[in-house]
Amino acid sequence: MAICVTTEVTYDAHSLIINGEKRIIFSGSVHYPRSTVEMWPNIIQNAKDGGLDAIESYVFWDLHEPIRREYDFSGNLNFVKIFKLVQEAGLYEILRIGPYVCAEWNYGGFPIWLHNMPGIELRTDNPIYKNEMQIFTTKIVRMAKEANLFASQGGPIILAQIENEYGNIMVDYGDAGKSYIKWCAQMALAQNIGVPWIMCQQHDAPKPMINTCNDANVDLQQDGKYIVPSWSVTILNGCNKEVFNTAKVNSQTSIMVKKSDDASPKLTWVWIPEKKKNTMQGKGSFKGNQLLEQKELTFDVSDYLWYMTSVDINDTSIWSNATLHVNTMGHTIRAYVNGRHVGYKFSQWGGNFTYEKQVSLKEGPNIITLLSATLLGLQIMVQTLIR
Repeated sequence: MAICVTTEVTYDAHSLIINGEKRIIFSGSVHYPRSTVEMWPNIIQNAKDGGLDAIESYVFWDLHEPIRREYDFSGNLNFVKIFKLVQEAGLYEILRIGPYVCAEWNYGGFPIWLHNMPGIELRTDNPIYKNEMQIFTTKIVRMAKEANLFASQGGPIILAQIENEYGNIMVDYGDAGKSYIKWCAQMALAQNIGVPWIMCQQHDAPKPMINTCNDANVDLQQDGKYIVPSWSVTILNGCNKEVFNTAKVNSQTSIMVKKSDDASPKLTWVWIPEKKKNTMQGKGSFKGNQLLEQKELTFDVSDYLWYMTSVDINDTSIWSNATLHVNTMGHTIRAYVNGRHVGYKFSQWGGNFTYEKQVSLKEGPNIITLLSATLLGLQIMVQTLIR
């Protein structure tokens, strides 16, 4: 006869409460697709030996649904399996559905088919996006429920997260952003998982969502305000006196140095240059008479795309002070004129930027070539002008 021992997870203004006991949870991230199934037990045990009592895991939409309505939870995408291993090790689990993830992961974990759906706008009050987000979120929750993974079912999951650091960008969406985050909360609560939901860095998180903050400006009202240094944990005695902070701990550091063995085989590096003769001559695989969006065009097969155009000059005296002017929503742009590299520019945060450069043009046809890069999985459109 199977016996299910459930865990009650609640909270108050100061702490998480597990089975009636206030707890400080030390968790660490494990991104299951970034390791093999065989590695999971050792990773989890090392986390436990290091003093953690919880594992937090993103769910990666682009891997689980690479093609719309075709799902993959096999091999190292089997999140149910690793969550059960977490429980067997005696640790809790924090399920971060998102589905947008901040993990140096391409395109925030969104599948490219989602980006390419007509009429869609991501992470806002858009019915097409919300429908797809709800379907995926519901599927993940249903799979977790069927495996009895929530603490309310006797499983390891004590918290679940919807959306991710949306408070940092919500102002850009205006009222649509506010209504979207309210919808996220309502949609999540309707999943009825039996444990609290959290929103990361969402100062106005709709109740009963818990706002988890990334900085430390913590305001405890009558108990005062405290600054928690980045990447640290502060313990307060009676919620009004700091007694411990991990950023202020001094400890000895040992560095293991591996000496090279001359007898061991050496690595051999081979450099294969990219063929770009045709590119420099303005020869591409197709032609277009309008601006093209890079993600839609490349389907994320590559982070790079060449844009080429030809400009005929009849009188070089008029164009002696020509300026190449490029408007882009990309991350990096490199410019070439008649096969010669004339410069590059990048946007640190991936926003719109303009590249301008004085260039020398010759009489007759001039080939303008641009190499656009989207290092963070951003939308890219390029507009080029010669003036």
